[in-house]
Amino acid sequence: MPDQTPGAVTEREIRSQPATWQQTLLDAAPPTGRYDAGSLLVTGCGSTFYVARWLARHAEHDLGLPVRALPASELLLDPDAWAATPASTSLLAVSRSGATSETIIALREWPGPRLAVTCDGGSELAAHAATRVDLDHAAEQSVVQTRSFTSMMLGALSLFRGVPAGLPGALHDAGERLLADADVLVGQLLADATPDRIVVLGSGPRYGLACEAALKLTEVALVEAQAFHTLEVRHGPMSMVGPGTLVIGLFDTDEPLERAVLADMAALGATTVTVATVPGVKDADLSPTTVLPAGWRDVLALPFVQLLGLAIARTKDLDPDRPENLTAVVTLDA
Repeated sequence: MPDQTPGAVTEREIRSQPATWQQTLLDAAPPTGRYDAGSLLVTGCGSTFYVARWLARHAEHDLGLPVRALPASELLLDPDAWAATPASTSLLAVSRSGATSETIIALREWPGPRLAVTCDGGSELAAHAATRVDLDHAAEQSVVQTRSFTSMMLGALSLFRGVPAGLPGALHDAGERLLADADVLVGQLLADATPDRIVVLGSGPRYGLACEAALKLTEVALVEAQAFHTLEVRHGPMSMVGPGTLVIGLFDTDEPLERAVLADMAALGATTVTVATVPGVKDADLSPTTVLPAGWRDVLALPFVQLLGLAIARTKDLDPDRPENLTAVVTLDA
């Protein structure tokens, strides 16, 4: 008999991520990067736009060229946003379902080369892409994206990089350890009370992940959550930080300037959590025990936030499998 616990499907998909990551990386086995064709624009909607934001920073580094990320709705509503783009520029569209109207239209109408990352290789979006990464094994029953999001991160990065030897198993093992540690930390954080608001901080590529983390908390638990570039939180947003605020830092280095921000937030009365994707970050609450390659390890930043949202939802008698006002796919009238 299926588990009737509220959020059972979402939880199963969150916890399946290490195995799903391993399969994604094994399927992306070629030893060299696949895309080196020049300038690139990356697009998506909602969570997949945050994949695009994250990917653009890494792709820019890998290509040595400017890479932009825009929501697909901007390409639909504001053609001037891309009209001056060279015809040789490629568009990479990211969509879990491959059925989101704005993303399909953007890719279908794109005048240059077209690429796609999707969890449905038989979708309309996939049909419009000359080059694509199909991640059907990461497809979900849930409305909210968890394992699909992190798997699309890995699949998209595989377009630019070969998968390092040993990474599939190492990332699987690191993910399993992180999930176990995250369960303990979530229990500690919610032992007395749930936070009134949550602020998620990230620099560089991790700003896109901070945006996704805040969105996930909003979707799953209806909690007030916002994302900021780490040092930017001092420039106004800290006015709302105090007792009852949880501040989560997503760190990929042991950067004193970033750690100082969390210390400042704690001094204002906030509870702070450091989620590190590398070992050795001072006072980190969660971190792997081994160093994994840059970029690939970024997926480790998200399971804690996903589990936190799940736990908060349950304290509020919400069902994350049936989030308020949301559907798995957004389609537009003709």
